[in-house]
Amino acid sequence: FPWQALPAEMQGFRALIDAMTLPDRRLRPLAKQALAHPWFASSSNAELPAETLRALVTTGQGHSARERVMDQLQVMNNLDELRSMHAAFLDVATPKMRGAQRPDARKLLEGHGVEPEVAEEFV
Repeated sequence: FPWQALPAEMQGFRALIDAMTLPDRRLRPLAKQALAHPWFASSSNAELPAETLRALVTTGQGHSARERVMDQLQVMNNLDELRSMHAAFLDVATPKMRGAQRPDARKLLEGHGVEPEVAEEFV
């Protein structure tokens, strides 16, 4: 995340956003907890740069898609199937190849019980 793009007068904002965008949703604060964060009581009215705001939104969307994929894979597969799928996924979805191999990764996820729209959002 481009923390250097945050306005200096937004003290406390980084800790709040870090907590709210943790990959494991079980570790994120509940809405009531987040709203009790001191940042909301601050007097800052600084606006976020558009690029920073876009990065925040896409980070949250990525975590959400990942969670839905993980939930569906856990329900639809046993441990051996997950291990097999993981090995096959690494062949088609390494970071350097991700853009070129999206259809293969999506088909692999769908073949293991992930709903097509969730697989599409994830890859």
